[in-house]
Amino acid sequence: WLTQEASKFLYHFPTKPEKITREILNRNFPREWKYVGDGQVWIGGRNPDFMNINGQKKLIEVFGDYWHKGETGEDRVSHFKKYGFETLILWENEIYKKENETINKIFTFNSFQIAH
Repeated sequence: WLTQEASKFLYHFPTKPEKITREILNRNFPREWKYVGDGQVWIGGRNPDFMNINGQKKLIEVFGDYWHKGETGEDRVSHFKKYGFETLILWENEIYKKENETINKIFTFNSFQIAH
């Protein structure tokens, strides 16, 4: 994990699964999500991949099968929840092999409103 300070020296380009996710988001949810995984947004010392830019405190994290093997993503979900964000974890294999299911998953997540 890169810290905010360490990442200032690196420019993070989107991974292939992040690029595909960005295409899915732009095509199906225009002007609702922004790629921020390049270090432009930090929440409690962690940099999410995508952020809702339409007034909802929601994030999407794209997990690569190799780098996140054995993880559930719950640590990221609970970390961002402390700051009022709901987080959806998308796995690389889902993005590549199950695009329609991925779109439905995002649609459901995007439509869900948090009661305050």
